Amino acid sequence: MISIKQITDQFKTNGAYRTYMKYGNGTVNETYLVTASRELYILRKFNPKKIDHVPSVVANTLEITNHLKSKEICTLQFIESLEGKYYVIDAEGFYWIMSLYYSGTVTPQQTKNNRMAFQAGKVVGEFHTALSDFPIEKLQETNNESFNLEKKVEEVTKLVNSQEIPVEFSDTILDLLNQGRSLVSLWNLMETNRFPQRLIHGNAKLENMLFNTKEEALCLVDFDTITKGNILFDVGSAACSVAGNACAAEKYDNMIDWKSDFLKEFITGYFTYASGVLSLEERNSLHDAFRLCAYKHTLDTLIIFLSAYNNKPEEFEFSAEFISRYDLFRKLNDCSSDVLDIIRSL
Repeated sequence: MISIKQITDQFKTNGAYRTYMKYGNGTVNETYLVTASRELYILRKFNPKKIDHVPSVVANTLEITNHLKSKEICTLQFIESLEGKYYVIDAEGFYWIMSLYYSGTVTPQQTKNNRMAFQAGKVVGEFHTALSDFPIEKLQETNNESFNLEKKVEEVTKLVNSQEIPVEFSDTILDLLNQGRSLVSLWNLMETNRFPQRLIHGNAKLENMLFNTKEEALCLVDFDTITKGNILFDVGSAACSVAGNACAAEKYDNMIDWKSDFLKEFITGYFTYASGVLSLEERNSLHDAFRLCAYKHTLDTLIIFLSAYNNKPEEFEFSAEFISRYDLFRKLNDCSSDVLDIIRSL
């Protein structure tokens, strides 16, 4: 088995390897905090079976971070390997990338107050503003299917038809699928026709924002989902995690605690730092992006749950999260006009 020390020794670190610890709650990639004699580093392990075209992902990440640095926007600093690349491939075919750890920073699990909500909006707004002139043709293809809502609905339908569904979830799942057709149509309209394709983070959420001890948001992290798409989905995804606290909390019971004041602060922060990025039509369509992103997140969680259910039906780790995300989607779907009023009041 490959050791963390063996991987670390293949990067140009400042000082010799000392120790490591598991870092964060990621479910796709493994992340470690590595201590060297003079610096701390974040080391991430990518599974090429789950993320396509890792070299292209890394290339895009470097292009984005260099562009942000040219605008004097805080971003991650990646570490070069001894071979002059920005990744290492181990004997099992896994990719590893390393970045400098900024001392005293955290990626929070929940929004604590209005200040954090505003700061979250600020950091997404800064990201979009700084990259508004990025030449999108420079992005390498990564086959990112995370925003293919139609494919997600089809995957859920296939899973439902191929196995016995837990009785306690059947009505909820049926409701989700019944709403799929109209929501997919709205998603495709927003994604391909009404608004321009721009560079987006692809997984903008509270857990992918770096905060310091003063609860100031410094930057977005985890750029492996960078893609071309509708910028509203970045804003909607981030707003769901900030105002709904619909993040990967350790306990999912009664997890959703929708805060309209957090939403208002988030949008205020975003508009303050992304003035002029959104057109008037995009701004007036933002409430639709919120409920569409909540729907997408619900489907993502349901796919994980149904995929694992047949193998280990006694484990319900994702069931409570699924219901929580479904409740958030219903809340945003039912109060869509109220959310629009909040946006128009700013």
